[in-house]
Amino acid sequence: MVTNAVQASGTLKTAGTPVLRIWITRDQDSLAIHVWDGSHDMPVLRETGPDQTGGRGLMLIETLSKDSGAYRDANGKVVWAVISAGADGP
Repeated sequence: MVTNAVQASGTLKTAGTPVLRIWITRDQDSLAIHVWDGSHDMPVLRETGPDQTGGRGLMLIETLSKDSGAYRDANGKVVWAVISAGADGP
């Protein structure tokens, strides 16, 4: 998620280093990860071949998390995932 946010922010017409925000919360059962970047372009699940070096981020998020998604805000977007810390988690 962070790599995708860096790449998305890097395409913006801004000076300097791409900006992103990461926040993590947890309770007894799960860990929630949110990553914000300044791009309004929503993530797209892609089919990838075995020789491709990228494009697997959303597939990994869907596989490893018990819930995930993305939403736009006024200044960009947030991609989030909830990972189970219980017996059914990774």
